[in-house]
Amino acid sequence: MQLLLKLLFILQTAVQGVPSIGEVTQPRLITALRGELVSINCTFIIYNGIDADWVHANWKRDPPSGNITAYEMKKLTCVPNVPLGGLKLCAIPLKIENASFHHSAYKYICVVKVPNIYPPLERKGQGTQIQIYGKVFTF
Repeated sequence: MQLLLKLLFILQTAVQGVPSIGEVTQPRLITALRGELVSINCTFIIYNGIDADWVHANWKRDPPSGNITAYEMKKLTCVPNVPLGGLKLCAIPLKIENASFHHSAYKYICVVKVPNIYPPLERKGQGTQIQIYGKVFTF
């Protein structure tokens, strides 16, 4: 039912010609071994005349204290979604090399903005928690 409502919203917005950003999705939890490369992918749909060059997407880290630190924007890629016409499926990855236990203390949030239209658009993902495990040694 929820998928049907999302599709209806997309179609209604497309008919009205309103620029929009679809739901920003990212995993809620990722697990990794300490020292590994952690990759979090954020996906969203843009449509109705929004050029991918207008989209500003980045990652923010939300510590328990509430302070937010911005991560450098990674390469945004968008591909046309031919079956739904005029829509583009976009993705922006966050890669954390040499993951350590302190990465578990934060939530990583994908933020997508289109600031050059009126009114400006902004959507956020629900955030991803990283759970880091240590290596187990047996003797």
